[in-house]
Amino acid sequence: MTPSGFMYHGVEYGFADVVALRSYRLIHRTHHIPMGVSTEHDPAIGFVVYTKDGETIQVSEKSTLLSSSKQARIDLLAQAVDEISEKTFQQRVQKYVDQVQRSGHFEYAGWRFFPGQQKVVDAKGTPYGIAQTEFLRGFGYLQVVSRSEGGALKFLRKAKDGFTGNVSNAINTIEDTDAFYALLSHYFQLKWS
Repeated sequence: MTPSGFMYHGVEYGFADVVALRSYRLIHRTHHIPMGVSTEHDPAIGFVVYTKDGETIQVSEKSTLLSSSKQARIDLLAQAVDEISEKTFQQRVQKYVDQVQRSGHFEYAGWRFFPGQQKVVDAKGTPYGIAQTEFLRGFGYLQVVSRSEGGALKFLRKAKDGFTGNVSNAINTIEDTDAFYALLSHYFQLKWS
């Protein structure tokens, strides 16, 4: 990290050059025996930085069959992504605010969010009024569910999601996660604990 950006493979990138940020952190336990020695592994981390110039910088650290992630490296990467996120937050939020000012809505993960009308529209064009919709937050997604969904429909949705392994009607929240949730809070008064 530098005062105005970060270095990656000998190239300096300024915080002002960052247009989007994806990150994930996985905390899991795996048990394998590399070279006959039993070890346990903890978190994996990865992030992708997108720049104004169209560059994609991808960094990850995870356990593999023959080596363990070093906790110090994972901690260092976590600190780096947190700092990049903090230093680029305003400009990443601003691109969505500019969309609202230009067209009355912002786009995120294929969905359109209309603050003035208090509704969201999925990629298929289906509208959901904020007051009639429940937004269920999960790891890497936000599931959109009608508040009037009855018990039988809820059971069928959960069974289908469990069977397919996919979350139905979900917004992928891996990119610009902090900015997205700040926008939902600001424009739609949606918050999670």
